[in-house]
Amino acid sequence: MKKQMLIMSSIAAMSMVGYAKDVQLADLNVTAFFFATGISQILFSFVINFKKN
Repeated sequence: MKKQMLIMSSIAAMSMVGYAKDVQLADLNVTAFFFATGISQILFSFVINFKKN
């Protein structure tokens, strides 16, 4: 279940970045970039905590 959630979140982050690239708006690109970086950092710490338990 947690692995499925992880995959879903990473897909959501990637699609955000893909959407921003399609639209070609600078501020949207920046927003999506920070959103994706934030998501991946959260996922990364989530994976580390998951492996510890």
